[in-house]
Amino acid sequence: MLQLSEAQRRSVFAGLRVMADRLDQMEGWLGKGGTQGGGARWIEDVGQGERNALLAQIAEARRFLEAALGQLGHPPESVSVFQRCQAALGLGWEDSLDLKARRLRNYGPLSEAAAVELDELGDTLAEHFQRMRRTLGVPR
Repeated sequence: MLQLSEAQRRSVFAGLRVMADRLDQMEGWLGKGGTQGGGARWIEDVGQGERNALLAQIAEARRFLEAALGQLGHPPESVSVFQRCQAALGLGWEDSLDLKARRLRNYGPLSEAAAVELDELGDTLAEHFQRMRRTLGVPR
């Protein structure tokens, strides 16, 4: 095991965790090709051969990261899908409030028509996030 101070160990762990999250993100992008959502249409511009090679390399990098965590004496992290979803849904709900006229007026004047339309947009999105939170329910 490497001889590091606790602060150094936490810093290295945090860096490895961020890199692992990047790998997870790329893995998700590679599986998304051609779908739409979030104001973006994903363009299928990575060939199947490259996609398969990248996914294999991501898996290899992930194994290396896990081994590095072991060398640091850090056990594998247990990640609750429920907690991650709850957090994402809570933040999404908060983000929907930023679309409301009350908040947007902080950036300058807003016509009444725009205010009504944006409030409806924010309310509708907030309800979508709240409905998903209700669907998620309580942890198992």
